[in-house]
Amino acid sequence: MLVSDELLAQRVAEARRGSFYQRFLAGKTCETRADLQNLPISSRDDLGPDGLGGLYCAQPETSDEDAVGTFLEEFVPAESLGLLIAAPRGKPLEFASPTTVVGGGPGPDFSISSWSSGTLSERIAALHAQQAIVVKGDARLLLLFAEAAHSAGDPMPPSVEIVLATGLMPSSLRSRIEDLWEARVVEIFQKPEAPVLGASCAEGSLHLANDLYACEILDPEDGKPVPPGGRGVLVVTSLHPMSYPLVRWSSGELVEMAATACKCQRPDFPVSRQGEATAAVSFGGREATESQILDAAQGFAAALGTEIFHTAIRAGDLRILVEVADPEISLPTKEHLDLRRQIGLPMDVRLVPRGSISGSVSLESATGEPACQLWRLADWSEQVPDSGPGLSLRGLLAPGGWGAHREARRRRAHRRSLRRAIESAEAG
Repeated sequence: MLVSDELLAQRVAEARRGSFYQRFLAGKTCETRADLQNLPISSRDDLGPDGLGGLYCAQPETSDEDAVGTFLEEFVPAESLGLLIAAPRGKPLEFASPTTVVGGGPGPDFSISSWSSGTLSERIAALHAQQAIVVKGDARLLLLFAEAAHSAGDPMPPSVEIVLATGLMPSSLRSRIEDLWEARVVEIFQKPEAPVLGASCAEGSLHLANDLYACEILDPEDGKPVPPGGRGVLVVTSLHPMSYPLVRWSSGELVEMAATACKCQRPDFPVSRQGEATAAVSFGGREATESQILDAAQGFAAALGTEIFHTAIRAGDLRILVEVADPEISLPTKEHLDLRRQIGLPMDVRLVPRGSISGSVSLESATGEPACQLWRLADWSEQVPDSGPGLSLRGLLAPGGWGAHREARRRRAHRRSLRRAIESAEAG
């Protein structure tokens, strides 16, 4: 999309209607593309007490859904657009919980249903009853959902044709979701503040929403644009009137640009998500991104016949706990060496009994250790409460609607369970 200086100036002027950019861009002018490049980069860290609400400004000209729908028509059938647009969120503060599964179809009205709680069997039965054509949810959630259903002998709904997967999804995770759901998987790149930042084509390559945003991929060290094949932080500026306009907004995510164009013949070079820039792990001059760790650990867990694993960053290495039915089995030599080679960091790999850490939790929230990550989203043997609006993957311990006293008790119980499991693994 050709972007004129006039269009950029207009979008920046619109963004200033919101309280955040009115303050953040005070005294800054933007009449040309060169002016835009000189504007400071904004991010969540700069938001005040209003949070994402400070970005809001009414846009009477058009709706976010119109712009998003036009972009997505290139990637998915038209009947899926209603689900795609409605499911991400109505507003950033209503961003769907990572434990939410959404189903849509059939019929002329393309009915949409959303489940944030309920047992696995209940959700499977609901998808069957709806004859869902499209299912949307976090990639890890969709994998665990299908894996648990297969283990319980519950078939996945044969009506499902397209799986819309959000969240980080490296190649090993995509392959597993395709196999278990027996459907086409479309990767949707979105953030609470952005309805869609990209989508994957029929070739499986992720393309940024260049018609919706002016996208910059900047080197995290010097802030300069990276060349094809390079890796940097994605920074975006809205090109359409949106309720939550963004101006040089840092997504906080590392993306790696392909060195060549995609086989789908789109003019832009595809990218791959590498995870949050702050989640990259470094030891002794060697670094692994969030996506690299997830990809390798996912493949290793699958080789052991499971989908459940946990990663935690310790003082001197990366700890990986893999849940298996029999923790006394020996680590498979080839797969273990492949895991170490793919991640390239010092690590300690342990096998733990399946289900030793229960519930839908974030290790960071539960233990208070900021350098921890937990990839397990849910234990589907129990009901999973809705985690409420506006929460990130690491905020699953704040389900909406629960009283403060009950929530505090649940947090303490999860913390004790996690500590016991980790202490047991340390002693093993």
